[in-house]
Order: sequence, then structure tokens, then C-alpha cells
Amino acid sequence: MKILYLTQNLPYPPISGGSIRAFQILQYLIGKGDVALVSKYNPDKDADAVFPLKKLCRKVITIDYKKCNYHIKQSFKVSIRQRIKRLIDLRTWELYDSYSDEYYDAINSLCPESFDLIVLKNSALFQYFIYNSKLRKLAYKVVIDSDDVLTKMLDREISAMPINVHRFKRMVDSFFTKRFYRSMRSVYGGFVASGLDKSHLLRRRYMKRVYIVPNTVKIDKDEESNYRKNGKNEMLFCGTLNYKPNEEALSFFCRQIFPFIRRKIPDATLTIIGRGITDEVEKLKLLSGINVIGYVDDTKPFYDHAKLSVVPLLNGGGTRVKILESMIYKTSVVSTAIGAEGLDVIDGVHIAIADKPEEFANRCVELLLDSEKCMRIAMNGHALIKEKYGIDKFVASMDKFFDAYQKEYASARS
Repeated sequence: MKILYLTQNLPYPPISGGSIRAFQILQYLIGKGDVALVSKYNPDKDADAVFPLKKLCRKVITIDYKKCNYHIKQSFKVSIRQRIKRLIDLRTWELYDSYSDEYYDAINSLCPESFDLIVLKNSALFQYFIYNSKLRKLAYKVVIDSDDVLTKMLDREISAMPINVHRFKRMVDSFFTKRFYRSMRSVYGGFVASGLDKSHLLRRRYMKRVYIVPNTVKIDKDEESNYRKNGKNEMLFCGTLNYKPNEEALSFFCRQIFPFIRRKIPDATLTIIGRGITDEVEKLKLLSGINVIGYVDDTKPFYDHAKLSVVPLLNGGGTRVKILESMIYKTSVVSTAIGAEGLDVIDGVHIAIADKPEEFANRCVELLLDSEKCMRIAMNGHALIKEKYGIDKFVASMDKFFDAYQKEYASARS
């Protein structure tokens, strides 16, 4: 089987939630046929990541994101034309600004009609099909991995905003996004990370078929060793730092939750690791007890030192690989309900859940001071990973999709 895999960012190295899931999907697809990969990349940072992918895939086409047309400064006339076209297409700025003529040309260069299956690692990539008549005809063999369901994220964001002009703008974006999602009914189907996301897509009639493909993690032998922490009151946040929900979560925790914790535990600290430090995250260094590290090659030593992993998300979709990773390394997790959404966890057993700042702080203080309870939750979380979120669950879910697709595709061709 010939398979075309389209991603916004390189799925290697698998170091963030999105890239881990993207690479797992790629590895599975490689086991099912010849895979051609198209992706944007940053040659200054990602050059070393391309070679391993070329060894895995039949063909890899990379597009320098800095050379994409939306990064090139346009004249006033061209800019006005683009804005008029965006209004005619009824596209959100997020969609329009991520569209690239270079990416479209790369897809066409591969003769996409010759592929048996086309997998998109992002719903926004479907705009290359819906807004181009040639590719639109291929929608019936497209599968979209909707790890983040944009319509649900926008609804949450709008509901939390005060009534002002910014809320109105987001409501307009929401209208355009929902219109775009309705166009996805022409695809074969989609992957989501949780039952909640599946229900959302089917209830709104955005897709005809939706398969739950959970975020999962691989447990190495070394991670089966005993619970070990250094006794310090260290907390950890791990995630892609320029991902807007993560940036908002850090600001929320550091400015509204962390001061409560420091009043009760003066030596409590928070370490922040992950790619893409933004100006807003950089400012958090000025707060006492906050250590902003940024990208690290190996997250394990940071989990080994931290008593707690905090996931104070206020928005976002899918399920959090950062929670699963914390549980692998036997680190207790304190999360908001949105952060834990879609995971089969029980508050007080596998994780601690709280939404209000003072309540969230109290759950952190409780676990930092009660080492026995902290260890119990960490070990329960680790056992849950082995039971429900091992890589075998991912493979079984993908097998279910692939078997159904192959039967229907073979039937359509005969």
C-alpha cells in the first residue's frame, strides 16, 4: 500500500506531545506500506532530524517554513488581495496564515492520486484539499488525526472571555472554523485521542467515521525501578512552551497558584522545561522560585527530581502526553479537569484534580508535605499506564481502523 503522510512539523525527534503521537503514527504506517512524508521544518534547528526520517520513509519532502509565502513580506496591494481572498473563502486567520503554496506544490509533485491512503497530522492541513479542486477529489481516502479539536478549544476560549471586541473576533473565527470542520464530512474518517472528542465530532456531524486512537507511551525496563525522589519540594512543568494553551497555563499557575504554595512551603520551586520559550514564559524567570530551563535532551532526570508534575491547563484538546510521561516516571500529577480530560483517571487515586487557584495550590501543598500519599498516587498512575496506555493499545486501535479501511477501499476498487 502506498501511503502519503502530511504533517505541519517534523515528527522527529519525538520529544513533545504532538511529535510523539506523530512519530507513533508514522512508525505504524511504515509497517503497513511505502510511506512518503511531506513536512515543514526549520533547517537551522531540524537539519539533523531529516536524515533518520529519510531512512524510514520511501520519500521525504521538507519545506523551509521561512521560505513559505506567508513568511515573505508582501506589498500593500498583495496583502489587501490576500485579505479579500480570505474573506471570500471564509477562512480564519489561523488557517489562512498556515497555508503555503510551497506545501501545496510539494503534495502535487508526488502525484497524490497514486496513493492508497492519505493521512493528515492536523485538521488544518485539510485546507489543501478543500480549497483546491484537484485534491478535493481525493478526500474519500483522507484520514485526519484531530488530536486537538479546534472547534471545542474555541468554544472554551470564548466562554471564558469577557464581552468585548476580542470576544466578537473569536466568535467570527469560531463560525469560520465550524464551517471548515463541516467540510471534513467528505473525508473517509478521523483519529481522536479520547471518547469525548469522538462524541464532539460525531454529534456536530463533522465526520462520518471517528476512531479513538489514544495517546500512549512506551515503558522501558529502567522505568520499572522503585519510586525515587530527592526529598526537595520541587515541581515540574513539561510541554511545548509556545503552544498557546501551555503558555496560558504557566501564566495561570505562576501568577495565581504558585504564590499560595510559597506562603505555606517557602522552599517550593517550579522548573519549566520544553521547546519554544516565548517572551511571556521568559518573564516568569523574574518570579522567585521559578526556573525556566527550556529544551532538554532528556526529561527523565527532571521527573526523577520532581515530587510533582503540574498541568494547570485552561484550554486545549486531546489527551495530555505530559501526564502519561509523568506517570511513567512515577511523578504525581496535579491537574485541572481540562488537563486530565479524556484520560481514564480517578481523582485522589491516579491524579489530583483541582480548578480554582487556591484549591489547586492546596492539592499541591498536600502532596508535597505528605510523602506517603504522593508516592501512592505516583505508583497508582504508573500502574494505570501499564494497564491502559501502553503502546500495545495504540497499535490495537490503529489495527481496527486499518482493517476497516482496507476492506472498504478494496471493495470500492473492485
